[in-house]
Amino acid sequence: MSEPIARRVFDLELPGGDHTKATVTFFKPEPSPDEEGYRCAFLVENFFDSDRLLYAWGIDSLGALTMALARAQASLWALNEQHLGTLTRDGTTELAIFPLQLDDDPQD
Repeated sequence: MSEPIARRVFDLELPGGDHTKATVTFFKPEPSPDEEGYRCAFLVENFFDSDRLLYAWGIDSLGALTMALARAQASLWALNEQHLGTLTRDGTTELAIFPLQLDDDPQD
């Protein structure tokens, strides 16, 4: 596995009001050892007492990174729905890894 390149920390509120931190760490995309293209690892830590090392693949490094971001986003939403607890970031339940904002004026 390659070096970490980005991390996002979430707050996990458990039933009963206890809180813990949960993180998603993304690693530098690397050539896939088993097939053509690239893969990008990401580690989901401390989500409901479970750590998961997952991979996403793409035809190039940017494709693999983009797929890892999307797959991590889907994992967060699924984990939040499947468990009795609430994930938040900066006091909001908006869990977007990469929020999209369209703006006509790039100077803002």
